Amino acid sequence: MTDALLFDLTDCYRLAFDRQQWIIQNYAGSKWRGISFVGGNKRVLNRILEEKGIMPTEIAQAHLKRLPDSFLSWRDMHDSSEWASKIEYQVAAE
Repeated sequence: MTDALLFDLTDCYRLAFDRQQWIIQNYAGSKWRGISFVGGNKRVLNRILEEKGIMPTEIAQAHLKRLPDSFLSWRDMHDSSEWASKIEYQVAAE
């Protein structure tokens, strides 16, 4: 299964995804590695970020705010390309 980048959270952390979940990745050494896997809802994703002390940038916070409440909802939107066009437009407008 291949992970795809969704957006950077900080210089050392990013949010990626595969078909089953969002993946919080950390840059360790010379590569990115998954450290947390969230197939549930955005509330869990935000709790994990807080527990790990990850402070997303303002841009990342805007992206996180616009994520649907669950990974499956996001995946359905992503599959239809609806989410990508919405987030690009909304973040550019701010």
